[in-house]
Order: sequence, then C-alpha cells, then structure tokens
Amino acid sequence: YLSSIKDDNEREQVQNLNYDHHPTKITVAPRLRKDLEALARLFQADKPTKLRVRYSKCIQAIVAVGDAAKSGFGDSFLTKDGIGYLFGTWNPTAGDQSSNYRELKNCLIAVRHLGEKGVLRDALLVFGTDNSLTETALYKGTADSPLLIELVIEFFALQMEFNFTAIVTHLAGTRMIAQGGDGLSRGNINEGVMNGADFLSFIPTNLNALERSPQLKKWIATWVG
Repeated sequence: YLSSIKDDNEREQVQNLNYDHHPTKITVAPRLRKDLEALARLFQADKPTKLRVRYSKCIQAIVAVGDAAKSGFGDSFLTKDGIGYLFGTWNPTAGDQSSNYRELKNCLIAVRHLGEKGVLRDALLVFGTDNSLTETALYKGTADSPLLIELVIEFFALQMEFNFTAIVTHLAGTRMIAQGGDGLSRGNINEGVMNGADFLSFIPTNLNALERSPQLKKWIATWVG
C-alpha cells in the first residue's frame, strides 16, 4: 500500500500512524443493523444505478401537489398529458400514525403511482406539500423518527427504481386549499385545478421573490435604507 502512494507527505503521514492503542474490537451501535438493511436495499441491483444530477437536454417536468388528512389522502399532477389525480382512504394502521407520517407516506404514494405509469423516467418531479417535515426530511435524507426514516429510505429507493430527480417544495396551507389538494384528500374532486384553475399558478417557481411578492421590496427598504 505504501509503495502505491506517490505523494511523499501522504506516505509519511501513513507511516507515522500509531495503532498501538487502538482496540481490536468495538461495541456495535444499535442502529448499525438498520443502516446495513438500508444499504442492502439501496444497493440491491446487480449493477450500480445511474441517477441524473444535471440535465443537458430538454426534459419533462412533472408538477405534483399532495395533501393528507386524518381519514384520507389526495394527489394531483400536471404532466405533458394534462392534469391527473388520485385519492383514497387510509387503512387503520396508517390512519393511526402521526400527521407527519401520513403526509410523507402520501408523497410516496404519489411517486409510486407516477412511476408505475411510466412518466417519471428521466423526468424532474416538483412536489408541493404544506408539511414542513416532508420537505426537510427528504432534503436532508433523514428524520428523528424510525418510522419516518423508513419512508425516507423508501423515497430514495423509488428514485433509483424509476430514475427521476425530485424537488420537494413547501406550499402554504391557504395555497393548498385554493389548489384543491386539501379538498382532494377528503374526496372532493371539484375544487382548484380539478375545476379548471391554472396548475402552475400555485407553484410559481418561474418567478423570483420580488415578483411573487411586490410588497417585499418595500419591507426590505424599511431596514436596509
């Protein structure tokens, strides 16, 4: 190994390492088993999975909005084929979980639905939710609750299975109501985008902060000068 190191400084650092006081055995942390199970799931393919980080050509962008209530869930999507939606009720096991669990689980339901329809491959999915934990957990790749960590791992496993890139963004509850996602989670299919409203108007990612809120500049000027 030392002969393979070309840099003299690096070779000297390796030679100076002292392992005399290092333990030959260590106590395994309880979470190691779950970590290994997660790695086994994410690396179960025979060949490494390639995921797109940046797109050099025009891609398909899919916009989805999902919401979960105590009794049910609902998701609406905008693809090149138009607007689609799904909704349903929770089984007793999921219904008894926390609202954070139901919101994150609903996101996975939407992803799997779109993936099985064959529209996610090489696509960018923009998913809107009014649940802050769903946004932060999928952004960080972790969560405090073991149940939520399982869902986060499932999300990344779905990303590898259907080969898509995802951006999860937060929507205000009032915007979710106007979009129709709130009503859809309760089985109402006659609100918001399902009733003809412009889907993209509820996720205005094409506008900067000042364009979205003209009052922002005046407020900044009060303390910036």
